Amino acid sequence: MSIVKFWKALDIAGQILCVWLPLRAEDMNAPGDDVFYMYFILGGWQVVSFMAHKATKEKGNEARKLYGLLLLLIVVAGMVSAVLVAPTGALMLVLYAMTMMFIGPAMAVFYFVICVVEFISLLFSKREKTTDYETSDSE
Repeated sequence: MSIVKFWKALDIAGQILCVWLPLRAEDMNAPGDDVFYMYFILGGWQVVSFMAHKATKEKGNEARKLYGLLLLLIVVAGMVSAVLVAPTGALMLVLYAMTMMFIGPAMAVFYFVICVVEFISLLFSKREKTTDYETSDSE
């Protein structure tokens, strides 16, 4: 297994654990805050993972580009709603937070699917990726 396959598998496993562990704790009568923390831990994991892929200058992945654009739009919308707190009496901030309760999980699922599809395509690829932007023939 190449280093890229290992890191992508580790990324997928980390995302699964970020969801599974708090849900498992919830089954064991732990405080309900664990599920709330899961939301932020998984989101943070995925943003760091996205930035790591961006730093390696991975090319040719349209889904990652779309994810990055959506992430940028979400950040800009958050900044705009924070700026509009004074004129709207925090209404925009509340609406942004309520919207993020639905957009956040959708983005998490979208990023997870991106990672799984990349990993599967790497597993069945005839070319061995040594980094996210290089390939070498392994035949």
